Amino acid sequence: MNREDFLRASGFVGALDLLPPILRNELIADRQLNRRYGTVTEAVLMMGNGLAEFKRSALIRAIREATRSIGAACELADASDGKWTVTASLDPQNSGIVLKSDRGVFQIDDFSMVGESTDLRLSVFDSEARRYNLPEDITTHWRTLITSRPLEPDELVELTDEFRNTPVSVSRLISDRYRAGGLSLNEIVPASLPYFERLVGKYEGSADIQEYASESLAPFVKKLFETQGLEGVKFALLLGIHARVVAEIGKLPLTGQDLTSLLDWAIKSGDVVARTGLVEIAFMRPDLAEEIRASLGDLLAIFSGAVTEKNDQCVLFSAAFNMIYGEISVRRILDRKPVFWRRLSAAAQASMIIRRLPQEKIDLRNLVDWMKTVRAQPYLLQCLFDMRTDPRWAPEFSTSDQFGNEFRGRIISAATAKPETAEMLGVSEIILGDECSLKSRAGGLLAWLAGPLEGNIQTGRELGDAEIEQLRAELVAAAPVASSFSSLVNLVFFVKAPEELGRVAAEAIQRAQYKLDSAGDPDVLGACLIGLAGLAAIMKCTDLTDALVILIRNYRRNFADELPIPTALRIGFVASASHAEFKEWSKAVGFFVNDFAFGKLTKEETLSLHYTMKIACQLVPELWASCGQGIAALEAGLS
Repeated sequence: MNREDFLRASGFVGALDLLPPILRNELIADRQLNRRYGTVTEAVLMMGNGLAEFKRSALIRAIREATRSIGAACELADASDGKWTVTASLDPQNSGIVLKSDRGVFQIDDFSMVGESTDLRLSVFDSEARRYNLPEDITTHWRTLITSRPLEPDELVELTDEFRNTPVSVSRLISDRYRAGGLSLNEIVPASLPYFERLVGKYEGSADIQEYASESLAPFVKKLFETQGLEGVKFALLLGIHARVVAEIGKLPLTGQDLTSLLDWAIKSGDVVARTGLVEIAFMRPDLAEEIRASLGDLLAIFSGAVTEKNDQCVLFSAAFNMIYGEISVRRILDRKPVFWRRLSAAAQASMIIRRLPQEKIDLRNLVDWMKTVRAQPYLLQCLFDMRTDPRWAPEFSTSDQFGNEFRGRIISAATAKPETAEMLGVSEIILGDECSLKSRAGGLLAWLAGPLEGNIQTGRELGDAEIEQLRAELVAAAPVASSFSSLVNLVFFVKAPEELGRVAAEAIQRAQYKLDSAGDPDVLGACLIGLAGLAAIMKCTDLTDALVILIRNYRRNFADELPIPTALRIGFVASASHAEFKEWSKAVGFFVNDFAFGKLTKEETLSLHYTMKIACQLVPELWASCGQGIAALEAGLS
């Protein structure tokens, strides 16, 4: 090191001493920063829960010596001068590095990458790459490097991170952490875009889930099957939250034995998403009816309620999905991706977590309660903000009951579309019968609401001329009341209504002088206005949004008891989604939030609004620009 490099490194180390410990440790761990300033960190590696500690540099020297002569033992001292031997093995069944002493034995195969033996490096790397299903481009990059030379310590850390940042690794971690006594959100929801790309495939510009399934997931699913067989199919079923994805899985050349094995696995260990997907796949393969009908019938008995389980799968999935989507939103891991891709990622991670839990042995209600509450508010707000681009899916659609309706609805659709196949499979009665069937438990129209990945897909069901005229007649009353909007509000998420009805609704609110009689029931008023806000978001009807904002302001100024702040805030968030452009949406949110903040509020309302907006700005930092004045006013009111 020359004088200039020495002074540079010394200045960097001196500056680190002036920083708080947390920040200093973060910078010390930054490998690129260390390379830039020519500094090296001396790591101490702990093994066996503190059984032994080794200086990394000493361990690497011993490994390089051992790998120059495969099979020969080299001595190594730990931090307390305990004696260990280091041995390298090229045994095809057990290649790698072994540390041994009278205190224990450790297999540290990853450290083979810093050794001198090219054959050992490649043997261990190829095995680990297959084990963790490392993507092809990542595998090629590291294999080329490992072939040319031993890895440097920092490179080994990077490679180890690649292995850890895979669904296989995280899946095992979930099991280990649960057995150890608890789950940490930081560990079960990795803060990594590459991780989620390995889980659900890379997003490359698809407009919606249908396009993404055909363009991106089709080759992704095919590769999983080719490289991992039935384990790859199980992995692909993590993505089965949408029928279009399952259609791609159904194209795989599964045999009757394969599908029977998968159905039996789903009954014993599968999650509700995988179970639903496998039933749909069964309807795609009438040629296998005789082989799979018994296992299929057993699986459908769970859906029909004839067989009960210790833990309700829909309850588990709902709680896990809400928690993960809230966590992804708070940490802004996938904030630049479209809503459908983020929700696909959350659903796949939820299914993975559920598969790793000991469902048959333990009542998981305490875990479910934790998952329901830990990220409830961020989940709710993010879903409301998502309505700007995906207005046809509301936060309440992720309840366990609604997910149950959706999954049963998908199976009913498959049976209804192929009645002959249902007969061949022997499942017509259990799916479409009048009693004790999926149809009898499907929740009527609720089964046909949009799913979490369909918020930006317009429904194909349109209102007829007679229905439109009836709705218009209800809205043109001289003195409209809350019930005048009931029919329109009840249809908003099920059918495509003409845009003129949004304008007619806005005019009706104006004629009512921005106050709707709800017979003194605030819940009726709130439901009506939230429904109208949803209509404005779906239709992108800013006239209706403007009318609702004036109505909210009127209530908050003159009838505050009839419209609490949480309800008013929700109406404003949803109605603002009528502005498709982000800048206009942000301005609209800022307008009504600031109006509330500078209005008359109780102490409890001030606390509630302040808490909500701090989370909102964490999810969407750009809201600080439009809502900052209002938040400052709230903080002044709390001081």
